[in-house]
Amino acid sequence: LHSSLSVPLYSLLSKGVPIISLRSLLTPSSSFSSQTEKNEVIRQLWEASSTVGFFQITDHGITEEEIDCAFRISESFFSQSLETKRQYALQREINCGYEYYEQTRPSAIHADQKESFQMTISQMTSNKMWPSETEVSGFQTTLETFAQKNHQVALTLLRCFTGPLNLPHDCFDRSHDMNQTDNQCTLRLLHYPTAKRRVADKEDSDTRLYRASPHTDWNCLTLLYQREGQRGLEVYRSQACEGEWTGVIPRKGVITVNIGDMLMRW
Repeated sequence: LHSSLSVPLYSLLSKGVPIISLRSLLTPSSSFSSQTEKNEVIRQLWEASSTVGFFQITDHGITEEEIDCAFRISESFFSQSLETKRQYALQREINCGYEYYEQTRPSAIHADQKESFQMTISQMTSNKMWPSETEVSGFQTTLETFAQKNHQVALTLLRCFTGPLNLPHDCFDRSHDMNQTDNQCTLRLLHYPTAKRRVADKEDSDTRLYRASPHTDWNCLTLLYQREGQRGLEVYRSQACEGEWTGVIPRKGVITVNIGDMLMRW
């Protein structure tokens, strides 16, 4: 399915996970047609967010090279010894640090089969949470820049919701300032190691293992990067898909966006 505009902006994956181009949003308006295209993208984003709750974006301004570099840095960090990584153990009061098979959600009995490292950028330096250059070369400089660029993409998306929500255009800018020490804008690295044993049958809830158990994101907006060929993310659509889980296909250079619980309250 494409829009009626001259440039295809919107398509649907299997069972309705949309792909939306942000090109017109990042191009200065110079004509009535360009503003019309922007309005159409805003409509598509609103429709996807208020129905599916998930969509994928292209033409977002972050290059494939930058994404690949972030993945390489992530791989380098997770390849360190457990002792090294645990030097940066999660500090919940600042929402920074490393976790190893520790997150257990209400939907599961056992902890998720993953390790993670999350960074609230404004808290990292003062709390000495950056891995050293000896441990992971380029970690801080690469991921600080990557976080800032993703923050700008997130703000671009959030501004699109202010019109339909009848909010001031800069409402989300003011409440998502990465320079404020109490902000909760977080970059999170994830690694799903080889399973220690086979995942149990779906009917056996006592022994079932998840890489990431069923959940909703509590935050406002999630930007998620996937690698081609590494599937696993699924979306549950109780009405549109008759209670089925729908796989989200990883695509190179594409960002998957998830509407969180905070934004749903609006």
